[in-house]
Amino acid sequence: MLIRNKHAVIKSDKYLDAVVEHCPRLTNVIVENYRISTSALRLLFQLPIESFECLSVITCKVTAPYLKKIRVAYIEPFIGCKLLEDISVNKIITSISSGFPHGLFPNLKELEVLYLTDVICPHITKIRVRDNQLHLLAGLNLKKLIIDETTYGPMPAWTILTQFKLKELVTWYFDNNLIKDMPLERLTICENSTVTPDITVKHSTLKHLELTRRCVIELDTPNLYHLSLNQCEFRTRVPDSVRILHVDTAMICPYINCNLHTLYITTFVTPSLLEQLPQTLRYLTITPMEHAYFDNFPYLPNLCLLTIFDQFTLTEKTLIDIARMPITNLYLDTASITDSNIHHLAAMPLNYLSIQIANITVEGVKKIKHLPLRYLVLPPIPTHHFLQM
Repeated sequence: MLIRNKHAVIKSDKYLDAVVEHCPRLTNVIVENYRISTSALRLLFQLPIESFECLSVITCKVTAPYLKKIRVAYIEPFIGCKLLEDISVNKIITSISSGFPHGLFPNLKELEVLYLTDVICPHITKIRVRDNQLHLLAGLNLKKLIIDETTYGPMPAWTILTQFKLKELVTWYFDNNLIKDMPLERLTICENSTVTPDITVKHSTLKHLELTRRCVIELDTPNLYHLSLNQCEFRTRVPDSVRILHVDTAMICPYINCNLHTLYITTFVTPSLLEQLPQTLRYLTITPMEHAYFDNFPYLPNLCLLTIFDQFTLTEKTLIDIARMPITNLYLDTASITDSNIHHLAAMPLNYLSIQIANITVEGVKKIKHLPLRYLVLPPIPTHHFLQM
């Protein structure tokens, strides 16, 4: 169970009564990976819950007078929650379709359906369909559409996309002409089963773009803020507007712009890659494709978070380079940190430190005990050694 501010992630009924007693202002709840009991639900909704997510089946009727947003498998248990404004369900059952939604939920603003059935509710704003079902969506006022690829049935009616004013689109097929008049803010172009084509994306309102297994020729996206490239061949420059960049095994090094504040990169780590890291970076996460050897690290004056996943080797010089930066969150999966060099971290302004495979003992821990830490992950060290500190 995780509780933070007014939010809670619940993984069992255990201690739920204590949560209800001691967290009277809890408003947002996610029930994760278990089937919550009827008694636990009734106890939980004694609190002023406004947002509730539970993808396991709920069989009892729910009375939740404050509930405004839900993500659930089926809507039936929540009939009677009149304040609901945002509903996400797996499917709409035929038995309730006649009064759904405004006869049952007069304040409804957003309705997401994850699986298309025979019931096509005209108030659906978000939906997931197979590409050969697109013709069934005519007349809907959609804001979000997810399209899955099929290899059977009629040819997809792609031109129907021009009827929608989508803000979010997830698709395997892409044509600029289909989206040019949409107020699109988020676009995800997935891998498809055919030959991967070259792609040019042109859109003036696009803020978030994710691409998988594409050859990117041009990006004409002046307002793009977040770019994610998964196994892409990249032949253009990252737009200057991009501030957050995710790169997974894409050839990107020559095209990184100098305005990024966040970079997540999974690739082969080379000296040239490190040399081209923008000075503006505040958050950097590196996952080497193979065991990496860091013998130097550039000085990034604004860096406050550094994460390097998977096992790698760094020299004492590199550790000194890292220690010079104003990093407050440091996560290093390396055995190169030892009792003899950990003292280089002692002068850093660290609040969060994770060195769980470091080769240190309690003697090394003593050298960093004055750090202003709020979170610390260490390798296994016998408890009685700490008692002797």
